[in-house]
Amino acid sequence: MARALHRLSSRAGQPFIRVNCAAIPDELIEAELFGAVKGAYTSSVSAREGRFGAAHRGTLFLDEVGDMSLRAQAKVLRVLQEGEYEPVGSTRTIQVDVRVLAATHHDLRARVADGQFREDLLFRLNVIPLQVPPLRERSGTCVSWASTSSPATARVMSCRRRRCCRLAGCFSRPMPGRETSGS
Repeated sequence: MARALHRLSSRAGQPFIRVNCAAIPDELIEAELFGAVKGAYTSSVSAREGRFGAAHRGTLFLDEVGDMSLRAQAKVLRVLQEGEYEPVGSTRTIQVDVRVLAATHHDLRARVADGQFREDLLFRLNVIPLQVPPLRERSGTCVSWASTSSPATARVMSCRRRRCCRLAGCFSRPMPGRETSGS
């Protein structure tokens, strides 16, 4: 969905940068987002541009933003408010113009109440909230997507209606590894 929003925006010709915040350790997230100068930390052997810099004039998609540390959240908030940041280990301020899209599976209001997410960052990110139900609640979307996602899949889907019905049946069953509403 984030990529589609980017493609349909006035920034479509500019970079689209995706960051999975949950996959980056707390001690590396700042360098990943804001870059680092050579020698800023032990394994920093050269200067590195961060994701905000790479997304300049484009779109930065922060996937699983609810998993970021409070320290990283404070720095992201500064970029959203001021349009500037400092790479790790630098005193040089960099101006950036970036559209930020964010996604999470967490209830961010609950995380704010628990002290795990900054309320001011939630306010900045929650400008136009989009709620996308989980796939288990929209099995018809899966069948539609599968039948149109690629020419090869479309050929398989259109050549035998029974296969399409079997695929619909697969998506109507509980998905392994996912909670179902009945459990």
